[in-house]
Parts: sequence; structure tokens; C-alpha cells
Amino acid sequence: MSRADAESTGGAGTDHADTFRRRSFLAGVGVAGASLLAGCTFNVDSDSVSLSDGNSSVACVRDGNSLTCETDEARPATTTPELEVAPIEDPELAPVDQDFEVITPEPATPTATPEPRATRYRIYDVTIVVDEASDGSGPFADDELELVGWVFARGYDARSGRWIRAEGADEYNQIGTLAPRRSSLPMRAGERRRLNVDTVVEFPAGEPLDARSFISVGATLLEDDDGFNNSDQLGSYGDGYEYRWRPADGGPGGEVLYREGDSQVRLLFRAEQVA
Repeated sequence: MSRADAESTGGAGTDHADTFRRRSFLAGVGVAGASLLAGCTFNVDSDSVSLSDGNSSVACVRDGNSLTCETDEARPATTTPELEVAPIEDPELAPVDQDFEVITPEPATPTATPEPRATRYRIYDVTIVVDEASDGSGPFADDELELVGWVFARGYDARSGRWIRAEGADEYNQIGTLAPRRSSLPMRAGERRRLNVDTVVEFPAGEPLDARSFISVGATLLEDDDGFNNSDQLGSYGDGYEYRWRPADGGPGGEVLYREGDSQVRLLFRAEQVA
């Protein structure tokens, strides 16, 4: 073989070897690409290869017959951008197109607390009854009495401990007399006389009356013998010279009994609550 042929052959041999190496490299790349990235495209540029699937690419480096490609772990971490969420504003409420019946409640009737009122009691039908008449002296000693005196009435309010004067009464609580002064009321046994006495005892407003409250009704009776100054006073029995009528007990009224010697006189009255 001539030198020229040898040189020609040697040059051809070198080109052949390079071509073989490149084919082997491409075959390796094809196998790697097929096994790692099926359906991906790749580019060969000397000793480096870039594999791409259209969305991302992987760089590979050739070292002889070996091929080294970047992995996901080798890639730099991608920072996910923070999303700013805009505040949601309350939607504007649209008025409802609907008619509503507005019900107005009737005003409540206020319950008024009744004001305390005074309590009033009427004393009336005051009557003198002569059961027995025995003077013991004078022309009418056996069957007639000549009476003088007066009737009184007053109230006692146990709530305050005070006495209450009856309407029309004087400072001595007198509400009527049996006869004008210096004269007498002659009455025989079995006779009765109604006196012109009609009055009211008023208890002040406030709490209900105490059960101990009462109205006292009585009379001062004298038997006129030899003139007013020498008259004999008829004593009384029972509750002193008076009858204590209690509103708490009620009842139509009461009576007081008076006696002197063989004479006996009763004082009767009626009582009731009035407006």
C-alpha cells in the first residue's frame, strides 16, 4: 500500500471511528430519552444534550459513552408567589319589592293605683228608751222621769293613737242635747224618743284601719229633781258611759244602759260606713 493510500486509509479510519462513537452516543441518548422522557424531543450539540417535552427541558452532559442528565432534585426550588386575596365587600342589599302590613299595637291602658281615701262612718237614729221610771220624789215619782243631758260621739284611730272629733261636735264631743238648758225632757216608763242627732266620724286616708280602732257613742243623763244643779246622774253599766263600736267587727249599732235607783234608761244608735 502506498503512503498516500496509508494516509488515505488512516484518515478514513479516523473518520470512521468518530462516526461510530457519535452513533453509539446517539443510540445511548435515544435509549435514555426513550426510557426517561417518552414523547420528548431532544437536541444534540457536541457534548451536551437538551431534552424537552414542550413544557420543560432537562440538560444532559456527555462524558465519553455515558450521559448524565439533571434531575428534579438538582433543579433550583421554584418559589411559589404569594397571592393577595382582595377583601370581599358586602353586597349592597336591594330592597324587597313586597308590601307588608304594619301592625300597630293598641296602647295599653295604664292601671292607675287608686289614691287612698278617708274612711267615713255615720252615727244616726240615736234614741232614748225609758224602761223604768221611779224618781223617788216629786209629783212624778212613780211613773215619770225628767231627763236632762247630752249625747257625745268621737272616734279613736289606733294607727296613730289619736282621737277624732265627730262632725258638728263641740270641744266636749257633744253632738246633741236631750232638752234645752234649764228645762227637762219628761219621759214615762215604756216611752222612747228619737233625738235629732246625725253625724259622721271620718278616719284619715292611709293604711287599712287597725282592728283596735273604734267609735265611741254615749250620753250624760241626769234626773232633774229640784233644778238642774241638784239633778241626780244616772250611772251606766257595761262599757262605762259609752259603747265602743268597732268598724272591724261591724254590726248595725249598739246600746248603752243607764240606771239610777229603780229607774232604767237605754241609749240606742245605728252605725254604718258611708262614702
